[in-house]
Amino acid sequence: MKELSVGAVLQDRYEVTASIRAGGMGAVYRAIDRRFTNREVALKRMLDPEGRGVDFDTLHRRFVEEANVLTGLHHPGIPQVYDCFSEEDSHYIAMEFIHGDSLDVLLEEYIQFTNEPMPPGEAVYYALQVADILTYLHTREPKAILHRDVKPANIVRNRDTRKAVLVDFGLARGGSTGVTLATAVGTLGYAAYEQVVGKPDPRSDIYALGATLWHLLTGKVPPPFEIPPLAEAIPDSDKELARIVDWATRADIGARPQSAQAYADALRELKVRLDRTKRPGKASTDEPPPPLGALPETDSVVSLVDDVTIVEPARVPILHILAGVLGILLAMGVVAIMLQFLRMHPAATSSASATPPGLAPRAPP
Repeated sequence: MKELSVGAVLQDRYEVTASIRAGGMGAVYRAIDRRFTNREVALKRMLDPEGRGVDFDTLHRRFVEEANVLTGLHHPGIPQVYDCFSEEDSHYIAMEFIHGDSLDVLLEEYIQFTNEPMPPGEAVYYALQVADILTYLHTREPKAILHRDVKPANIVRNRDTRKAVLVDFGLARGGSTGVTLATAVGTLGYAAYEQVVGKPDPRSDIYALGATLWHLLTGKVPPPFEIPPLAEAIPDSDKELARIVDWATRADIGARPQSAQAYADALRELKVRLDRTKRPGKASTDEPPPPLGALPETDSVVSLVDDVTIVEPARVPILHILAGVLGILLAMGVVAIMLQFLRMHPAATSSASATPPGLAPRAPP
């Protein structure tokens, strides 16, 4: 299947401006929607399954399911679907374009510039938001929607809102039985064992979120099915943080959090405590320390730390500034007048420096 070129127009509406990436079941392009004042969209195209070990019917079914799932979802942490269409034997989904970087990119930047993985406060900040998104998905009616591929590459940090957005719903579908191995695997390292063997459960998404958090904190891709305790990977890790990460990544599905809401509550409490530890006596904030990707391109980045305090310069009222300037000008004017007077009356200068009358030295006898 020929790749779309920059400038290609689909449906007399969507103009391709760039190729973003090619995934397991689709290619994603950046495009503008001419019908809505050149609104930017992400255009996902179903790829030819030849050579991928998946038949066309299976791939097409997944693609349609992704479109159907996303169309019915309304959450700030999930991309909005605008349109679905077919053209020249290809199928497309036009969805909200998220400006930002995925968490695996942000993690690489931290490691590159600091030789350290993502700070705990920031990792928990993003994990909490994803847990809230999973809570929304898992409580849909008539049945829960499972994402099945939660991982750093599928979590994008929105550049405008600095919030996490969960993307790539290619494996998402309702939580029902009868799912085959070919449609339930996800990504090894993040996929729980029961999901790989075709028995996915909402707690499988929780396992993937725990594996994602483990990855962000350690800087290492988690091993499949048996993720080591966080304290083994990071001996000096916070005990409560380690407990919450290990809770989600247990191989025994019954030992994990039994709902995304329960895990979100635990992460929220942890975040409050981490914020208080970093800022004694200050209230908790929803904003993370800005990662490299959050800083303007013109800024000079010196270091990335767990906490960043920005001190704004004091604002001086404009009237005070004007009064100060006028005072300086007045003083300079007085000095200039005095100098001019002394130049015009040199006698005054000599007389001022002479010995006063009555104090002249007496002649010697």
